[in-house]
Amino acid sequence: MIKRTIANIVLKSRKAFESKRKGAFLSWDSISKIALIISKRDNINKSQVDQFIASTKKYVEVFYIELDSKVPTYSDWICFTKKDKTFLGIPTASVIQGLRGKQFDIVINTCQEIEIYSTAISGILHAPINCGSTNQYNDTHLVIKKKGITNFMDYLHEVVRYLKMIRES
Repeated sequence: MIKRTIANIVLKSRKAFESKRKGAFLSWDSISKIALIISKRDNINKSQVDQFIASTKKYVEVFYIELDSKVPTYSDWICFTKKDKTFLGIPTASVIQGLRGKQFDIVINTCQEIEIYSTAISGILHAPINCGSTNQYNDTHLVIKKKGITNFMDYLHEVVRYLKMIRES
């Protein structure tokens, strides 16, 4: 409990979570690069996720969080394992450094709000739109709740449905 409280304080104090993004919404047609943050806790079917990614016809980089594993599960996704987290459960300095230069049109964090690591990754990646299921750290521009949605793929389709509703002015 104390460890999680300290981690929350660290997250809130990091520059990565300051409101540095403008939150300029883009239409689905204008989005070309997507960062998709997924947790092992979501019990995903990789084949279904890969099919979904192919159906978007967009460049999608997947960040897979499996902090209880010693080795990455997937070679074609960016996987974060035990070695990539600090004692507090947040990304190591080398992970932060490696992600800082990445640019996306949107970051979609599909993880639960209790997952501090995914919140940290979401805050580090640069994109005009940050989408997630919570706004606990004031770093999410578009909140799409998981309430009532139990299937991971259903949630992904719901996120895309809302993104397709956005029109640029």
